[in-house]
Amino acid sequence: GLIGFADFGWRGVLGEFDGRGKYGLYDEEPDPRMAARRVVLEKIREDRLRVDHEVVRWGPADLHRPVVLGGRVRAAMARAVARGLRAA
Repeated sequence: GLIGFADFGWRGVLGEFDGRGKYGLYDEEPDPRMAARRVVLEKIREDRLRVDHEVVRWGPADLHRPVVLGGRVRAAMARAVARGLRAA
């Protein structure tokens, strides 16, 4: 069934943008237990996504390093090809 939605996608590769909002850390009164629970659920979700995709994660600071981020995405694409997840 549906695992979830990724922020970005290419054949065989999913991109995930990480921000504090995903874990409820921008709430008026963040609950550390709820944030920890969300991290665990995100890890389980990502493990399921990795069965059929390479996953690349990045955060706000990575947007200021496009060459590095692009290299990480290209490396994931190469791994996807090696795994037979996308056509060359």
